[in-house]
Amino acid sequence: MSSLSTAQLILNASSQLTIYVSFIILFSGIFGHIANIFVFTRLKIFRGNPSAFYLIAESIADILELM
Repeated sequence: MSSLSTAQLILNASSQLTIYVSFIILFSGIFGHIANIFVFTRLKIFRGNPSAFYLIAESIADILELM
């Protein structure tokens, strides 16, 4: 095996790993923010809390940023 083919193999593996890890981070981020929105809008303890409003707004903004 030449060093060029080894380098190409490492480059291909690196790009594939980057793609898969990026999708995992994307989907876990979207799921986490949707869970935050669900918790802060459904639980009565958070409904009147002003901090919950900011966290909901942050979660919505982060979902839009991820997309």
